[in-house]
Amino acid sequence: MTQPPDEFKPIDPFGAWRGMRDAGLESWSKSMIELVNSDAFAQRQAAVLDAYLTSSAPLQQALQQAMTRVLTQLNMPTRSDVIGLSERLTNIELRLDDLEVALERAERSASKPQPAAPVGHEAAPTAATQTIARPVDPEDLVPAESGVAADVPPSRPADKPPAKDQKPSAPSGSRKSGSKKSR
Repeated sequence: MTQPPDEFKPIDPFGAWRGMRDAGLESWSKSMIELVNSDAFAQRQAAVLDAYLTSSAPLQQALQQAMTRVLTQLNMPTRSDVIGLSERLTNIELRLDDLEVALERAERSASKPQPAAPVGHEAAPTAATQTIARPVDPEDLVPAESGVAADVPPSRPADKPPAKDQKPSAPSGSRKSGSKKSR
């Protein structure tokens, strides 16, 4: 036979303490809810948060600059490098999707039989005969802010051999001579 928890048990020595604890928690809970839901509390919290963010901004900026220097020295990509790569890959994916759609259209139109044009009239251009791809802008391939172009050594003409005391230059696509290519 079980009794409901609200009922007082005369044999339970901790029942009175448990009742006082529950009553105290209930009153604290109600008063805290009223305090947190007040406009004065919200304004004070906003002021404290604003002061914290304002005072920590220079520290965050210094930490970001230090991290960028360390990552650059370790020849690892920085946050801006990864974001730039992500944007470039997204652009490439969009162009590939456009090319895929255009290729499917060209295949569909090529598989359909073309009606013969009347004598003396030219046939209308089809998707297969039209230029589909857009020209690639060189600035899209290597953004100026990435710094990649500055790391690439100038290439020498193919017919001119390197000087005797000079090592052959690295391929024009590599950033550093000691870097490993992934793949």
